[in-house]
Amino acid sequence: MNSLNWKTMEQDLSTAQDIIASHYEDLEETVVGIQEVTYVPEGSIQITRADWVIELEETLEAKYGEKEGCELARKVMTALITQGEVIH
Repeated sequence: MNSLNWKTMEQDLSTAQDIIASHYEDLEETVVGIQEVTYVPEGSIQITRADWVIELEETLEAKYGEKEGCELARKVMTALITQGEVIH
């Protein structure tokens, strides 16, 4: 699915921006992470998806169904990360 047949691209990107803003609304400047790292004093590290990523996936899956929502969540993440540039 490329942007030519991604008919809801603008709407999905807007949804992502709203979700990100709701998670970081109190910060003037911020770096938005896609993963969160938790250090446990016993020496282990747990890496999980950031809360906003989970919310985005759940939102799109609820709107489009599990399969299409998951695919669109990946496309949204790619669009946010690459900002329209090709990665080689």
